Amino acid sequence: MNGISRRINGDRSIGVVLTLLGCLFLALNLFGSLGEVVAAEVKGLYDVQVIVHSQQRDERRSASQDALAEIIVRISGQSSVLQEKEIQDMLMDPEQFVNSFAYHSSSQPEYDEDNNLVMRLQLMLSFDESAIKLRLKNNRFPIWGDNRPQVLVWWATEHQGQRTLVNFEQLPEVAQQIFNNGVRRGLPLDFPLLDIQDSVSVSVRDVWGFFKQPIVAASQRYGAEAVLMGRNWQTSEDQWRGTWILQVGAEEFWYEGDGADAAEIFSQAMDFTADALGQLYAIRAGVEHAPKLRMVVTGVNQLEDYAELQRYLAELSAVRSARLHNVAGGTLAYDLELDADLLQLKQIIRLDHKLTLQKDDYLWVDDTPLLEYRWNGL
Repeated sequence: MNGISRRINGDRSIGVVLTLLGCLFLALNLFGSLGEVVAAEVKGLYDVQVIVHSQQRDERRSASQDALAEIIVRISGQSSVLQEKEIQDMLMDPEQFVNSFAYHSSSQPEYDEDNNLVMRLQLMLSFDESAIKLRLKNNRFPIWGDNRPQVLVWWATEHQGQRTLVNFEQLPEVAQQIFNNGVRRGLPLDFPLLDIQDSVSVSVRDVWGFFKQPIVAASQRYGAEAVLMGRNWQTSEDQWRGTWILQVGAEEFWYEGDGADAAEIFSQAMDFTADALGQLYAIRAGVEHAPKLRMVVTGVNQLEDYAELQRYLAELSAVRSARLHNVAGGTLAYDLELDADLLQLKQIIRLDHKLTLQKDDYLWVDDTPLLEYRWNGL
């Protein structure tokens, strides 16, 4: 497996059953806002279901450890974080982070070598969001919030010499495998409709050959913040290969991987995508020299607008502190200290749709960069 390569344009197998598909991704409203940047408020980031064979405490503890590892990766946005000593210490006592658990009968039967039915249970675990965030923050690990960029997946798969584009209508099993791995990493994924409009614009040849211009153009109707282009094929009986490119604005990341089956390729692709997006959007709190910014916000005309803006800035993960500098009618100026660089702040605000950037260029006031935004209302 090769590492991530990035260009700027201009086995921890945890056996998690991913049946949270309906409740994990909400507030997408994708096709009602075509052409706009779409972000998703991801629900269930601190919930995991794990397959177990009994209700014994030792097995539950082991399952809790695996589930906590998945959540830490999901929240930090970095799969490599599990190698850190502070994270290993957290995993030594996973039950201190568990809020609740419950057992349910599994709908997926399992048989032993003699074809006897083996008992399987779904252990549903809900973890303490505040405790996990606090531990990550105190150890200066990144934290990725629940408002995440929508990822549009253009994927071509080859089977018996036939290449096909993937969505839930054309190849539902393949689409489900990709989607399940997105759930595992907290990624809100979508696939193109592959309707007449898409078919005229993009062919399987375009996706297979990574002809980005028609793909990026066709993606505009979906408004996704990120576009993933990928392909996979079988090279031998027990060997598969895949390559993929992630486009996020002007940034481009590419990757290639090998695996024993297609499922392993899809897992690698989603880990790659989440790690790359985590680099852009996850916030590492507690930096010693916090960047400063003067933010001017226009369009704050009602008391309710002011209260909501105050609340928004206080809850913004990239902002360490926000102090009101002055007020002139419906225009407010704030002095901000940041836990992120200015580019990250702009990206996060762009996803939230609360503020609209008026000019992409910085002005400078007393050696401090200034950005002007318009408040979009409640």
